[in-house]
Amino acid sequence: MFVEAIGLSLVASLLSFELVGLSPGGLVVPGYLALVAGRPQGLAVIAAAGLTTLVLVRVISEYVVLFSRRRFVCMVLVGLLCMRGLELVGAGVPSLMPEAAGLGYIVPGLLANDMEKQGIIPTLLAATLATAVIRLALMVLRPGGIW
Repeated sequence: MFVEAIGLSLVASLLSFELVGLSPGGLVVPGYLALVAGRPQGLAVIAAAGLTTLVLVRVISEYVVLFSRRRFVCMVLVGLLCMRGLELVGAGVPSLMPEAAGLGYIVPGLLANDMEKQGIIPTLLAATLATAVIRLALMVLRPGGIW
């Protein structure tokens, strides 16, 4: 189901950007969130890590010149560190499957990157809508349960 979720995520992200002009956090973010959606605490952890990442990178950018690729890499690295830190204190997202584990570490950085570009609320709304559509599609593809 992981491959299907990511494939649907690519399509949903493209449609979101083409139809509404908003990115739902990146190409793979809604698909990963759709897989995590069965665990609401996981969604909350990812959103909190994304917001924390955004704030931390804004603080870092006051002391370091960050633009373009540097800013993007900083967002992803800080997001990874936030997720790892949350995991170490026991507040991380439970592992979905080995293939998805690594992706979960970069999702907050991808979300934060789009939040920086287009705003927090628009990004979270676009991500929520795309995630819901993908989750429903996955339920149709596998009626017995996603996992």
